[in-house]
Amino acid sequence: MRICSLASGSSGNATFVATDRTAILVDSGPSAREVAARLNAIGADPSQLSGILITHAHIDHYKSAGTLHIRYGIPVFVDPSTARALKFRGQRSSWRRIRELQPIPEAIGDISVRALDTSHGTPEHDGRTVAYLLESRHKKVGVVTDLGVPSKEMIAALRGVDAIVLEANYEESVIRRKLSDRSFAGDWHYLRWVLSDLGHLSNHQCGEMLAAILTGRNSHVFLGHMSDNHHDPQRDNNDHRRAVTTVRRILEKEQLPLPHLHRTYRIGLEAVGTSDLVEI
Repeated sequence: MRICSLASGSSGNATFVATDRTAILVDSGPSAREVAARLNAIGADPSQLSGILITHAHIDHYKSAGTLHIRYGIPVFVDPSTARALKFRGQRSSWRRIRELQPIPEAIGDISVRALDTSHGTPEHDGRTVAYLLESRHKKVGVVTDLGVPSKEMIAALRGVDAIVLEANYEESVIRRKLSDRSFAGDWHYLRWVLSDLGHLSNHQCGEMLAAILTGRNSHVFLGHMSDNHHDPQRDNNDHRRAVTTVRRILEKEQLPLPHLHRTYRIGLEAVGTSDLVEI
């Protein structure tokens, strides 16, 4: 299997996963042009995609799915409750162009698909929110962003993954500082949500989750959905170096082998690019 984070963050998310026979995207949040360019940069062709799996009804995960669906004939798979939410939420995006939606399948080509429930967002507004566990020829890949908090069931399902895109969204001390600074009062509601069980994983939570699921020395971890590289640096709640330091410290404390850690990139400023294309 091959995996590459084409883009990860609040400005757009898309992850490429492929075997020799099947290629899919998990989410399609950047523009269709950006997705196609990033696929081409790693030697992939959007017309050869066998499907787009949508995780949830936030626009940074579905914005260009309709355009890719129409332009290249790519099937779009989504949970029915999420599709109902997107019937209204997606009207200002290309989502409204989708002719036919399909429920999340058990497999796409030779890639088995398992949707894992997350606590991100609110079910009454967003429908079901999921992460994905993808498997082929005994290799396992997780795409786990916008998590909230991990459940015991998710930890059990992901244990032993060979590669995972896992969010390290924020450094908790940064958000706590902002919550005590009235100059950030306009962001307090959002920041409290980020910290909540409906929000995102911190660097520390990411490290703890990796300690619970990684079993192999050759595991690959893409630190995703990171709050960095904004046009206004005051909006940054994290940075890659800090996330790596925290994750390494936790794994070393648990005397666990360190995985290969890969950077992911937001759509945005100078650090634009895809992550490493990894083969497992």
